[in-house]
Amino acid sequence: MQPQSHLVRAAIYVVLCYFFLSLFSACAKVASEKVSIFTVLFFQNAICFLLNAPMALKAGLKTKHPYLHLIRDVSGFASYFFFVLSLEQHIPLANAVLLSNTSPLWIPFVIWVWFKKKVPSYLWISLIVGFAGILFILKPSVRSFDMPSLYALLSGMVLGVAMVTIRRLTQTEPSARILFYYFLLGTVISLPGAIRDWHRAFETPVLYFLIAAALFFYMVQVCINLGFKKGKASTLSPIA
Repeated sequence: MQPQSHLVRAAIYVVLCYFFLSLFSACAKVASEKVSIFTVLFFQNAICFLLNAPMALKAGLKTKHPYLHLIRDVSGFASYFFFVLSLEQHIPLANAVLLSNTSPLWIPFVIWVWFKKKVPSYLWISLIVGFAGILFILKPSVRSFDMPSLYALLSGMVLGVAMVTIRRLTQTEPSARILFYYFLLGTVISLPGAIRDWHRAFETPVLYFLIAAALFFYMVQVCINLGFKKGKASTLSPIA
């Protein structure tokens, strides 16, 4: 049983996570209209890597869970790849954020499939209400479920996998080490694609939006790691 104070702190971190995610989304939306998706991803990961590296080196880089890190890193990168891809295809920002923020609703499914754990019945009720609310909100502004909407929804699904993995990793790994490998992989994967329109990234005001997106993205990752370190993923899913 988790202490009530830990759950309250975890909930606050998760709410802050989605606050910073909204700010990141707005900046990424503007930047993606001028540069490629890989450029956006490279800047957010490279800047975050530099910010996090000193703390990660101090904490140590040796890990006993390389496969969990790989799952977390790939799912996390895929999530933001799909999200920025949806923004690049001119989906309304509100719709993209709403569909991407379905990630907590997928957490019980991930736990059920991956760990074969029974999910409490009250959570299933919360999921039904959550999905129904999303459909209700989207219906007035979306005539059909197009590819950009699917990309945003996929972003939420794979982010749910990342969240569950983060919860597992934070039991034994410091947050700085988790973020070190995540930002490193994202930087390496996105670099080749970013080189193609490198010159446009340093034009103003694009550069300012790329830097702002990276800083907000860093806060998203810090909050999500702290939140799922304090509370169980399945418990936090209806709160988030």
